[in-house]
Amino acid sequence: MTVSALIQQQRQILHALHNAVRQYQQQIAQAQERLERTLEQIQADKAAAEQEAKREYEQARDKYITTILDAELPMSGVKEEHRASREQAREKLRAQMLSEIEKNEHITGKADFESSDMSSIKEQIREVGRISKKSVDSESLLGATLLAIGFFDFCRSLNQISLFSPESNPMPATWCILPIFLTATGIYINSKRRKAALAKRSHCIEQLSYSYRNWLKLIIQRSEMQSLEAQQAYQQALEQAKQELSNNTHQLRSNVLDYTTLADRTSPPWHSETWQNWGPGTLMPGVVRLGVFTLQMDQIDAKSAII
Repeated sequence: MTVSALIQQQRQILHALHNAVRQYQQQIAQAQERLERTLEQIQADKAAAEQEAKREYEQARDKYITTILDAELPMSGVKEEHRASREQAREKLRAQMLSEIEKNEHITGKADFESSDMSSIKEQIREVGRISKKSVDSESLLGATLLAIGFFDFCRSLNQISLFSPESNPMPATWCILPIFLTATGIYINSKRRKAALAKRSHCIEQLSYSYRNWLKLIIQRSEMQSLEAQQAYQQALEQAKQELSNNTHQLRSNVLDYTTLADRTSPPWHSETWQNWGPGTLMPGVVRLGVFTLQMDQIDAKSAII
């Protein structure tokens, strides 16, 4: 093989190695870029999901508080001179409920309504916001209604019978005890209903707060899982790029060995036996061409010509 052919083969090998390395570097850069884009998208999706959870939570919370306020401290039918005090009472109750909700936001532990499905959690939160004023009224005001009926019967009985004239009525004691009994029953029922209403309110607040925390926890878990998957995909891309580089260089191995064999023949290594008996040549040329010197005659003036 001539020297020029050997040099040409060398160029081809170097070009193939250069392309293999450049392809490897491009694959690494592309994998890094994909990873960065994916992580950015995961963070954007996480922020959007957290905003949605917060919006759903706050809407349900505000609706529920308004429902409780309208049931226990309604503004309809309140006289103008009492509206200011009623507004103060509503604000006090609102602050109390917000404080209770805020405390529940930091309570950890499992609840009966725990779910691992975000759609179910959203429905649980909305369910609290959809609680109607009628259902709250039926639980918190039924006892008060019975209490009012008892007092009404008691007053009506006082007008119809005389407590101090047993002679005028054959059973005055029975008629006196009945209104008192109804009143006491109304007070008892009202107390029980009130406790039940407060218990349900506490349960709703707990459900609302815990569902919101559970939603946020699932959002974080999902983003962490997606980030882990993105990192795994990145590592797989790196391994694939390394494998392709190894395959490309392995395919060039036979060409490199052939080239090395031919190159050793043309120009053996310094430790080769070929150089043991080498000596410089004895042929000396009579003339050696060094170059061409050109002188332009029109650039020589008269004085130079004399010299």
